[in-house]
Formats: sequence, structure tokens, C-alpha cells
Amino acid sequence: MRVVSSWVIDDDGEILHFFSPRLRTKLHIRVLQAEDRLPLLRNLGFIGVRKTPQGVSISFRPSTVAPVAVASLSYWLNDTVPSRFLLTVLEQGHCIELHSSLAECLERISQLVDQFRRNGFFRQRRVAPDIIPTSLAQVFSAWKVLGDASDFASLRSLLEREPAGRYLLVRPDQEGGRFIIQQTGSGLRIPDPAWAKAQIGRSIADVPDKAYGQWVTHAYKSVFVQGRPQLDHIDAKIYWPRLGRLHHRYDRLLLPVRDRGQPVLLSINNSSGGVRGDVEAA
Repeated sequence: MRVVSSWVIDDDGEILHFFSPRLRTKLHIRVLQAEDRLPLLRNLGFIGVRKTPQGVSISFRPSTVAPVAVASLSYWLNDTVPSRFLLTVLEQGHCIELHSSLAECLERISQLVDQFRRNGFFRQRRVAPDIIPTSLAQVFSAWKVLGDASDFASLRSLLEREPAGRYLLVRPDQEGGRFIIQQTGSGLRIPDPAWAKAQIGRSIADVPDKAYGQWVTHAYKSVFVQGRPQLDHIDAKIYWPRLGRLHHRYDRLLLPVRDRGQPVLLSINNSSGGVRGDVEAA
């Protein structure tokens, strides 16, 4: 198969020829060799694209690929409309896949990204309520008086003091499939200022790392439907634009409560585990 052109889509969503000066400038290197291509795709979340007269070859690593790169690829494929698609999945145990339609190709990419992010990036371990962290104990004790009939307003002043305002109040949408951010505490730590400023009124599934948003939504829905509190230790590697993937460790207490008579969900964090930047290597 004769290769006509070779490109990469970087973690800003920019489509660049592999040997372009622009790519070298963005990587802060003077020389880029052919053998550097695979490490870029595996470790930096880039997508490789090789266009041929017969179709397009796409190489990516689902566990590290940048969400904005996937979105850019989708737009590019919709514009170019190749006749066939070769997917090279840079994960152990995967081989080259052939897909004959754009919809099938994009669905497979989405499926792979979701699968690897859920399994490798986001983990939760259930914690028994009797060993609740000290910073969450007073709120939990106050909640237990009325259970899921507890009013958020009665807990609000306590939330700002004991867990230092690290909370999120969400309400289900009309279909119950999404959770809309209604209020946030003053101490909630969000690395992306743009999202922090615009999050009120948006779905939790719309966070920049869509796989993380879907994962959190699933947990929220489970607790909301059951109507029982849940305490989990969370270990998550979350992608934030301009910052990359940050490692978050925290305890999360989910409490079904009421706000002005309506059932809502209160998520409270004890983030003593901190946030740090991790370099994901192959």
C-alpha cells in the first residue's frame, strides 16, 4: 500500500505533518526521527494518520489518547470520507482492524477509549461508613438524623466548615440519565479554571474528560436510585486541557438529600490524597 502522507493529531487537536517544523516547535525539540512516531502515539496521547489512495490508517493508544485528538479525528474523517479504515490499536493483545464505514470506525474508537479508561484510569474501592474520614464524620452524622429526607440547606454551613467546602450538589435531569451541577462548594479543587467557571447548570458528563464524566454519572445514578449513602476511595487519572492527565486520590461520600423539596445528590470529597501530575509511559 503506497503511503501518500503521514500526519499526527496532537493533544491540542491540531493536525500536523509528522516532519513539520510546527510539530517540532510544539514538542520543543530540534530533530524528529521516524522512530519517534510510536512513542508520541503511545505516551503523549497523539493519533497517527496515514492517508492512502485506498483509505486511511489510524494508530492510537486508547488508554492515553487525548479526548480532543479523538474529536479532531472525527471532524477530519467526516470531511475526507475515506472508503475504508485500518485501526492499529497500540495496546497489548490487539491487532490491526479493518472497518468499512465511518460510523463503524468511530463507534469502535469510542468503545475502545471507554473500555481502557474505565479499566485503567478510574478506580473506586468501597469503604465501610464506620471508618469514615474525620473530615466527613460530622456531615455524615448530621445526615443520619433524617437520612434521604435531609435538607441540603440544613447541611450547608457545616459543609463549608468541616470538609472545607469540597462538595458538589447535582440534580437528575427529566429523564434521569444525567446529573446537572446545581451548586459547588467554595473549596472544591478543579484544575481547569474554564470548567470551574462554567460548570453550574451543565451535566457532570460534560467535564473535559468525557470518560471520567460518564464513570462518575454511573456512580451517581446508582446511589440516587438506591437512596442509600455510599463512601468510596477514588483513584483517578483525569485528563484536563492544558494540564494533561492528573492523578487524583480522594474519599467521596455520596448522600441522597433534598433541596427545596426535590430529591438531589450531594457529593462530598476528602482530598487528602492530593493531586499530582503523572507521566504515563509505555
